Amino acid sequence: MEKAGFGNDGVFRSLWPPLVIPAGPNTSMISFLFRNISSYANKPALLDSESGDTLTFSEFKTTVAKFSHALNHQLGITKNDVVLIFAPNSIQYPICSYSIIALGAIVTTVNPQCTTEELSKQIQESKPKLIITVQELYQNVENFGLPVLFLGSKSPGNGLLSYKDLISKSPPVSELPNVSIRGDDPAAILYSSGTFGVSKGVVLTHNNFIATSQMVTSDQRLMGEQDYVHLCFLPMFHIFAFAVILYSQLQEGNTIVSMGKFGFLDVQYNIMKYGVTHLWAVPHVILHLTKQTVTNKYHVSSLKQIISGGAPLGKGLIVECAKWFPGVFVLQIAPADLEARLLAHSNILDAAVIRFQDAEAGEVPIAFVVQLPNTYLTEEDVKRFIAKQVAPHLQLRQVIFVNKIPKSASGKLLRRVLAETVGSRMFKEVVEIEDEKGK
Repeated sequence: MEKAGFGNDGVFRSLWPPLVIPAGPNTSMISFLFRNISSYANKPALLDSESGDTLTFSEFKTTVAKFSHALNHQLGITKNDVVLIFAPNSIQYPICSYSIIALGAIVTTVNPQCTTEELSKQIQESKPKLIITVQELYQNVENFGLPVLFLGSKSPGNGLLSYKDLISKSPPVSELPNVSIRGDDPAAILYSSGTFGVSKGVVLTHNNFIATSQMVTSDQRLMGEQDYVHLCFLPMFHIFAFAVILYSQLQEGNTIVSMGKFGFLDVQYNIMKYGVTHLWAVPHVILHLTKQTVTNKYHVSSLKQIISGGAPLGKGLIVECAKWFPGVFVLQIAPADLEARLLAHSNILDAAVIRFQDAEAGEVPIAFVVQLPNTYLTEEDVKRFIAKQVAPHLQLRQVIFVNKIPKSASGKLLRRVLAETVGSRMFKEVVEIEDEKGK
């Protein structure tokens, strides 16, 4: 076998050693999650920054065991059933998810900002037997004819079921359900954000989550690092938080601090209060951080790393972010070149680039740009800025100035929306030209 790098067979091999993935067919991602907790049983696993609730790893496993038994014995959830979670972030979110999966059942998650119509599509496709939500979102799910279970610390009353009621009625158990689960069994159906076309369900197996967790945390094991504390305000329904933050870090014995939503001062406060070492973000959050006018109110010296993904960040923003979090390493995942170059412009607040069909060139790049307040840019200014840096085929064919770049709750660019905007503008221009010809 050739050394790392491009070999004679044209295959590029990583410098990192191969990952060790469990070879046995009967490996559940939940048993894998708790495989080493005897080494850190009393260490905090989940901290809820809003309720103040805390679970050690031992309590975390016991709670998952109790809730999975409750789902089975009280609500009849069994292997291959689908349970839909429609709720904001809380430490009850991973507890419910892992309790469902521990039964061999399948969890499907939904953006809590989804409308009833959007929910209806996912319910028709995934066919859940139970919906888990919060009281504030009940009106969105009450007419689907499915049993509903409420998260939160309060009982909803009126004969409705709650997480609290199910846990309190469950007999004392500490072991996970004895269910035959294979690594290639489905564990979750997570939906794409619909960047291009309609949202699509993606079936993920137990092995998928295990392999992902080992890739995400391989550097920690190689460097012998542990006892990290990760702040999670990214939406837990999304694969970024669900797999990369929650599952990957918990199986490694790291602590998760849950936040319901992003707030600059809240982030700073929680970093200080819980000794957060790792902050996961997306570019629009980093943009928000760099535009703050409030000075640092809290000590954030525990923070070691900020990881940004989902869209390009740009070198300028990485530098600006360091002003707020000095000494912190900022890591970006998969930048898009043209967008990163646009964001490096001192007068550009946000930007997105899409590929658009062109009769002569095939595809051409079109940029959407948000200017900083009280600045002035023309389309030619932006085009010239990019033209100096890239090859002719990458030069911008059109620049559209907008007030805001459309993004999903996870921070992902909604390029489909932008493409529709270009299409409608071009259609309008063609109609106006034809109208002029007809006069």
